[in-house]
Amino acid sequence: PAQRTADMGRLATGIRAQRDVQRAAQGLARNAPEARVQLVTLAARPDPTGATAAAVIRAFADANDRFGAAEAARVGEAANRAAGATPRLAIAGALLSAGLDAEALALADQIEQGRVTAEQRRDIASLRAGAAIRASDRLNNEGNQAQAFEQLRPVLQRDPDNTEARLALARLHQGAREPAEALRIAEGILARNPRSLDARQAALDAAVALRDFNRAEALVTEGLRLHPRDSRMSVLEARYARATNNEARARRALEQAAEARRAELGFQTIPGTPGLPPAMLPNPFARAGAVATSAPAPGVPQDRVSREIATELASLERETGFIVTATPSFRQRSGSAGLDRMQSIIAPVEAEITPPGIGGRLTARMTGVSLDSGTLGTDLATRIRFGGNPLLGAGAGSPRTNAAGVNVGMAYRRDDWLRADVTSSPIGFPRATILGGVELAPQIGGVRLRVVGERRSVQDSLLSWAGQRDRLAGRDFGMVVRTGGRAQVEIPVGPGFA
Repeated sequence: PAQRTADMGRLATGIRAQRDVQRAAQGLARNAPEARVQLVTLAARPDPTGATAAAVIRAFADANDRFGAAEAARVGEAANRAAGATPRLAIAGALLSAGLDAEALALADQIEQGRVTAEQRRDIASLRAGAAIRASDRLNNEGNQAQAFEQLRPVLQRDPDNTEARLALARLHQGAREPAEALRIAEGILARNPRSLDARQAALDAAVALRDFNRAEALVTEGLRLHPRDSRMSVLEARYARATNNEARARRALEQAAEARRAELGFQTIPGTPGLPPAMLPNPFARAGAVATSAPAPGVPQDRVSREIATELASLERETGFIVTATPSFRQRSGSAGLDRMQSIIAPVEAEITPPGIGGRLTARMTGVSLDSGTLGTDLATRIRFGGNPLLGAGAGSPRTNAAGVNVGMAYRRDDWLRADVTSSPIGFPRATILGGVELAPQIGGVRLRVVGERRSVQDSLLSWAGQRDRLAGRDFGMVVRTGGRAQVEIPVGPGFA
């Protein structure tokens, strides 16, 4: 220790502070109030670099605690205000990365009013550029590409080669359904920096949108070669695999991403829940029914990348798993008893799978249907409204007032461009028939063409759906089926169009 220089001492202090922050951040999953107090206390430590407070802010952001991040920033800024602009700039940068753009810009304005060096002015400009990029991304996600570009324009004019701004521009083109231009921009950045994962993600998204799967596969292969143990690269591989309906590859990639993330966080790699830290040893001294305050909250990853992996895995399970659902419903239509009044109970039971090899979702469906229209009145006016001949008296008999049956069918859907189904009308009604439909909705540039053809039962009344029987003529009537189709062109007309 006596041989240490001042720089070595500062470095050792910084390493200890970072280790303390990491240890306290891990406690957010076990005992959030206590860990929160520890983190805020660490942010209050005097640190002329601002690195400790910045690390605390990022730890709160990874735990999705924006209020804690803002509180740590206030405490850290107050503790280091006399140290000059350097620690406050570090805190402002951490606020920006935590998504607290307004707080970051307000602090940058305060810093700029004081005495700053030329390098610190460049840091302030970089921080403002980052805030503009975030604002542009938000507007792009809302479908307002024109206003998003206005946020980017000053940054691009000041620094046309700003990598983050150019990637934001690529995302704008992607959002505006111009993937070819997005791919051109992203590949230009990759040519200068092949290790940029953000540029690789932008290029991969654009290549998939263009259906250029050869180029997309090449991007993934090169990325895995350059980043063989990076969890983010494995997530990109999983997204590409899902886009090409290779669910097995997507699952393997996400499991690899979970293992890589555990290694990045310093956890021992042992079997456990993918995307989460490994399970803790059971407590043999815990009493039955007692709450163990040191146990981590199950199923809640505490850092952003782990949450992303867990979300992707859950989404993959939903999209590819075997799912059985039952959604009974009751519907009542007012009107005259026996005529247009109808009570219906519909109880569909569905089983859904992903067919191997072709992707999409295949659904087998069985639906029980029970209808009741009430008892038709016996007075002359009601009989005439129904269509009975009053001269025949009671010989015509009473009309059907209820019906029950079960229809069976199958349906297939592929992304948002293909849907098809075939089903029977309820078996148990007087007459069964085949129903179904097909919908094609390909995306052609910025325009979607939608073509629909279908054959469906008219379900407005018991007469139109189940029909009635003319007992004198011995014939059934009603049971109306509509057959038709339509074609439409869907064109974006403004912000928010989807």
